[in-house]
Amino acid sequence: MPIINVKKSKRCAFCTNWDDKSNELIRLDNDEYNLWDYDNSTFRMCCYRNEETKASSYCNGYNCKVELK
Repeated sequence: MPIINVKKSKRCAFCTNWDDKSNELIRLDNDEYNLWDYDNSTFRMCCYRNEETKASSYCNGYNCKVELK
């Protein structure tokens, strides 16, 4: 599972449009630097694209679902 800075890397796993309402596939690693760990191999439905997308994908419809510092 990769660790990314959510402020700089807009991945589907952290988007409100990606179907992971319980946030079971993401985990805060370092709050001070906005570093998060996530399962990058999982596919879920994207409400923006209306298709299954991989957690590590990204698009112009990104809307961050986690609080940034």
